[in-house]
Amino acid sequence: MYKIVIVDDETMIVESCKLIIEREMGTLFEVYTAFSGEEALLILEKEDIRIVLTDILMPGMTGLDLIRRAHEKNKNPAFILITAYDDFDYAKEAIKLGAIDYILKPINKSILIECLKRVTDILEKEQESRIRILEYQEQHHKILPFIEESLVEMALYSTGKTTEITYCSSILDLDLSTGTVVCLHCSDSQSMSKVIRYIKAKEKCAAGKLGSDFTVMLFPRDRTRAEETERTRLAAVFDRTDEAFRKQGVKLVYGIGELWTDTGGIRMSYEQARDSLRMAASSTFSHTVENEFAGLLLQGDPGCLDKFNELYERYYRKYESNTESLKNSLLPLYHVVMESFAETETKEFLRKEEKYLHEIPSSRLLRDYLVSMIGKACEQNRIVYMKNSDQIVDKVAKYVREHYADSLMLEDLTKRFNYSMAYLSHIFHKKRGITLSDYITDIRMEKANELLAGTTLSIQEIAEKTGYSNSNYFSRKYKKVFGVTPTEFAQKQKEKEERGFVR
Repeated sequence: MYKIVIVDDETMIVESCKLIIEREMGTLFEVYTAFSGEEALLILEKEDIRIVLTDILMPGMTGLDLIRRAHEKNKNPAFILITAYDDFDYAKEAIKLGAIDYILKPINKSILIECLKRVTDILEKEQESRIRILEYQEQHHKILPFIEESLVEMALYSTGKTTEITYCSSILDLDLSTGTVVCLHCSDSQSMSKVIRYIKAKEKCAAGKLGSDFTVMLFPRDRTRAEETERTRLAAVFDRTDEAFRKQGVKLVYGIGELWTDTGGIRMSYEQARDSLRMAASSTFSHTVENEFAGLLLQGDPGCLDKFNELYERYYRKYESNTESLKNSLLPLYHVVMESFAETETKEFLRKEEKYLHEIPSSRLLRDYLVSMIGKACEQNRIVYMKNSDQIVDKVAKYVREHYADSLMLEDLTKRFNYSMAYLSHIFHKKRGITLSDYITDIRMEKANELLAGTTLSIQEIAEKTGYSNSNYFSRKYKKVFGVTPTEFAQKQKEKEERGFVR
């Protein structure tokens, strides 16, 4: 049943139209009446009116005014105009405003009924169209996760052509011609979907689980920002997300890859993000036992097995009734063990084996497998650590001093020296009392000061000569270390020289 309101300042017209509609089409319409545009507008605000039969020329608010005011209030019923021959121009204006039809005075019964039938047919077709659109949207909504999962898989493993990747990206409204991969691990696997929704509310991206214990996310580059700041921007997004979910007892660990500039580079960005995640997982444990386990393992101390057993019993008590959650809680330890192997070949083999971990039928078998791995890693690391850790650290430090102007990253050093990132970072900090990343920064800042004090090079040139492609990033880094900007330091040096304090 449709709700219709008849609007006219002439009572006789209103009552006669109402009588015709109720007698001839009473089962189809619920009739309301109004004798001014203002009164009709009030009815529109209170009731779900589908059709308005209104005179054009009325005192005060005209029929045209009524249409405009209704649209302003987001009320869009079907308007039928009642008009006389001498105000036909008004009728044409009403049609422009969206009125569906009009009838002439004096009103003819059969013409009125035919007009209402035409309008109801239009409304029914619109309703059918809306239903089809809603059904399509529902199906579209259901299929989007599969498209998203397929997109991530095709992009990472090159299982699809570039055209297929582009097509899936367009469906998801993502421009993946350039962007960044982020790998995300959630301490509570049940909360991962909630975390993804939280991030997607703030950033456009595609996410896929791909059977691992972490989620892979593809982020299109924010083209309003410099390329060099993209990783910093995403890190801030995930840090804020981690802070929000820690209040709910959920901890996030993430790794961010380098910016890719074509779809062929997505895989490399993924591998960097994955390695970064594993490094973070092995070095950011929040509990003392986990820290002790990682430290002992990297030094090759057999006591790491006792720490692992302690961890396993803790997880087992917590997740005893949920085997899958127990297995998921152990997988980050797998990454710690894998990254602890000094030999790159062994680490690469274990990376390939990772996809089979979820197929291990019980947590006890997974535990036995991890114990075996820990024993092998411990023995290998003990030999390497005792044998040549001093020599390794000296070589790395020497390489940094000679190549500080290059784009040095931890991943580059691990490939060059054929040791895992976790192992290199651990022994360097152990021997030098400073992290490898901080050592690289210190060398660069030392060289930057020499150039600022002894040359007339621009800040951009000095940044490039100390390994920074972006002068703004270099300036922020410099100020963080020394408390002043490079420009301020150079100015102070100049003032000292002018006063004769610098020889």
